[in-house]
Amino acid sequence: MSLQYRKRVKVVNGLWLHVSSDSLCPTFEIAGAGVRKLNRRGMEADEISIKDLQDIFSHIDKMRVALSSELTQRQETLNSQRKRSKWLQPILSLFFQRKATTRLDQMESQEVLQFEEVQAKLDALGLRFEWIMSSDIAQKYDTVLHTFSDVRLSEVIWNITGSSPVDQFTERSNARRAVDRCPVRFYKGKPRCLLISDGDPYASVPQLPNGNGEVLYVFPGVVVLEGPTSLKVLSIKDLTITAGTTRFIETDALPSDASIAGYSWLRENKDGSPDRRFIDNYQIPKARYGEVRFKGWGLDEEYQFSSKGYGLSFGRSLEALKRSIVWADQNPSQSISESDYQH
Repeated sequence: MSLQYRKRVKVVNGLWLHVSSDSLCPTFEIAGAGVRKLNRRGMEADEISIKDLQDIFSHIDKMRVALSSELTQRQETLNSQRKRSKWLQPILSLFFQRKATTRLDQMESQEVLQFEEVQAKLDALGLRFEWIMSSDIAQKYDTVLHTFSDVRLSEVIWNITGSSPVDQFTERSNARRAVDRCPVRFYKGKPRCLLISDGDPYASVPQLPNGNGEVLYVFPGVVVLEGPTSLKVLSIKDLTITAGTTRFIETDALPSDASIAGYSWLRENKDGSPDRRFIDNYQIPKARYGEVRFKGWGLDEEYQFSSKGYGLSFGRSLEALKRSIVWADQNPSQSISESDYQH
């Protein structure tokens, strides 16, 4: 089937995203945007914005929910039909009711056909991405993918779900903040509305889950935050990405790949000596962890990595990618033609 819907998103001057779909017609319109916004000043006739892309994602997501619900109903009807046939066929055969038996088989075949049709619609419903980027941005993103493979080897990865300041005098602690953290694992994957194209080098991208049931996907120029019922698409150039290391007073089991920066007491004085008023006072290690944070436009995700080196390398590769994208955006006169960019 030929592609029906195809638009272009200009992320920055050195980075384009071509969006296509077999399940959307060329005249597809989205609420609040539609064709009117496609021809606004400064945009090509076939160009959409990142906000438009988010609206399309949300529209397809709703359609997928409706089809998934229909598929479940079809499956239940098919199971019921099969149980009915299994119970009636021996009786009908006993009384030589071949026509009735044939009708049961036909009804089951019809239900199977309807189930497969809905499944085919669901499988075809989605978007395909084709990235066109400068060699510099492509190189920086390849480095992100490489360091992501390394950081996944960290024994423990935490998502920071909340933090609060510590009253150091009352708690008798040198820690400046207390954090709520949730262990997570990184994988490669894709948003549920994205289809995999043959030969697509970015069919699976870094997938960073958080402790709230959401997943952050990192593409060459945008990040997609996908939740159970919501979705955000943000340009990397609009985010603040910071990488570094942090000293963490580890009261849980110390990961084997963690670096130790020293030791502290559970309850200690300002000079670092133990507060001897507490009988159950004991030494705890100060671990040095890698740290990466994404912030901006309603997004605030912070991760810590037991491997300081892997975490820092991954974070710095993200910072380098953003710098490259921002440079391309701020230096349009330095850009080259789209035909010179890498796919």
